Amino acid sequence: MAHAAASNVANNPGTSYNPLFLYGGVGVGKTHLMHAVANHILSHNPEAEIIYTTGEQFTNEIVRGIRSRNTLQIKTKYRHTAVLLIDDIQFIAGKNSIQEEFFHTFNALTANNAQIILTSDRPPQEISLLEDRLRSRFEAGLMIDIQQPTFELRTAILLLKAQSNKINIPIDLAQQIAAQVDSARKIEGIVKRLRSAVELQNASLDAGLVEKILQTEKKNNSQKVLRVKPADVIKTVANHYHLKQSAVKGKSRSKELVKARHIAMFLLRSELQVSLEEIGEWFSGRDHSSVIHAIRKIEEDALRDGQLQQDLSALKMSLAAISN
Repeated sequence: MAHAAASNVANNPGTSYNPLFLYGGVGVGKTHLMHAVANHILSHNPEAEIIYTTGEQFTNEIVRGIRSRNTLQIKTKYRHTAVLLIDDIQFIAGKNSIQEEFFHTFNALTANNAQIILTSDRPPQEISLLEDRLRSRFEAGLMIDIQQPTFELRTAILLLKAQSNKINIPIDLAQQIAAQVDSARKIEGIVKRLRSAVELQNASLDAGLVEKILQTEKKNNSQKVLRVKPADVIKTVANHYHLKQSAVKGKSRSKELVKARHIAMFLLRSELQVSLEEIGEWFSGRDHSSVIHAIRKIEEDALRDGQLQQDLSALKMSLAAISN
């Protein structure tokens, strides 16, 4: 769906899917897709005026303009472009003067049939401190949830990246990597490390080298500490499965709620090291044996359930995105 929507926007900018709102975790390809649309538009119309910026850069420009009393130039720049691309739009949330300026910029662009493409680490309804009038405009366009690539797609991406880097990776090694790496961005980094090892260190491209690099990747990731609260974990899990937080924490035994509840317990223990007793308190006072059962259930299911592996990966990346 993401590719189809991007293709439609690229071929008909400003006439449909405006804004195009792409959201998802780190490294899923939001920025790559946004740039692909812009490149396609330029290839068919080299004179098209396109502006790419980030939520942070947009904010800094407005702040500088206010301080220098020169906001007119900034308004002219952003309100008269044909295509506006903004990465990490969630950055403007909670900044009243910035949201005010973007609101008027948004209206001016859509009135002129200019195309707006935005990316975020979460959907509009989950961006706290985002003004309702902006949220409603974002939701009026097309929102695309870009998930982590499947095992098969990760394998294909790896083989393509390896080919572009002029290294020949056998399919079994490609699958070995794809089974343990959850994003296209990480795959690209591993391919570059493989190429470096082969070309600069004269290493043999075999299972041993692959495992060594994967272990280094795991070690680097394990050193990253999530700075989120238990409530953030429960909210993230509930949103991922489109459930109410109160239901996830409650006592209903419906299959979808039990699964989400068990996953939340698992993440609280594995990622935040919350005590079994405290986890139980978050879920209607369940005892520690119930919590242990939930954690073990997810650990066992994750070994053979590919979809659960993807869900856990996506949830961890969502939590990493809000960690501060």
